[in-house]
Amino acid sequence: MSKKTGRPKDPILSMYRELFPEWSDRTLRTFCKAERQWQAFREYAGEEVALEVRKEVTELASRENGSLSVRKYAQAMEVAIVLRLTGKFAGK
Repeated sequence: MSKKTGRPKDPILSMYRELFPEWSDRTLRTFCKAERQWQAFREYAGEEVALEVRKEVTELASRENGSLSVRKYAQAMEVAIVLRLTGKFAGK
């Protein structure tokens, strides 16, 4: 038996790849990074606060046609979490 080489499979990335097969690898990785940040924030701040942040960020990153700007979502998520943690987020 030989050991597999390369990066180990990421189960979260694999899950999102199945949900969004039309997204590029870069887009998927950007989205996964934002989701990991949100999950860590949820563990710290609690479910209710985290869901509120996710809802507001999703609204900010949604286009008129209903699609999501993943780049904008990731940027807004990072900013919203930092602002929430420092007490400066509007929804606080």
